[in-house]
Amino acid sequence: MIGHAGRVPFDVGPNSVQATACRDSASTLEDDAGVVTRQQFAELALSLPETAAKSHFSQPDFRVCGKIFCGLDRADERGYLKLPKEAQSLLAGSRPDAFAPAAGAWGESGWTYVMLPRVALAELRELLSDAWRQVAPKRLAVALPASDVVVSVRTKREQNSRPARAAKRPGKRRPRRSE
Repeated sequence: MIGHAGRVPFDVGPNSVQATACRDSASTLEDDAGVVTRQQFAELALSLPETAAKSHFSQPDFRVCGKIFCGLDRADERGYLKLPKEAQSLLAGSRPDAFAPAAGAWGESGWTYVMLPRVALAELRELLSDAWRQVAPKRLAVALPASDVVVSVRTKREQNSRPARAAKRPGKRRPRRSE
């Protein structure tokens, strides 16, 4: 099922609207102050191109072309996102009250928990876009610009990398030594 903003095909948690309810997404996604709700998380995820809502081990998740890019815990006010490892480190290091790497190999591959009451809606919107871009096919990913977090991580990575070696010019070969 292809999702779109406002239609959440399952119960996203306690005190939320049930599966078939359709809300006015403008009213829930415009208010940038206060606590982000599970419903807003779901609506933001479903607003991304070719996103479908499914369930994995009884937990709501969101997929692009069949690949999970984010989801919600069953009971907690916590979501999870697939982020670049460098962005995960930056966020968890600077705001450990709001972001934490998932345990084990999941965390090592970039899966990051986000505590919904501790993030702003605009920040979550950017991070969900980054997570979507991590798993979306390239033909779709080019449609969304990277967030400031990912851009700053890329800039630091480029500054720390060694300069590329000059390419050899074709036709300029050394003569072989003859013995």
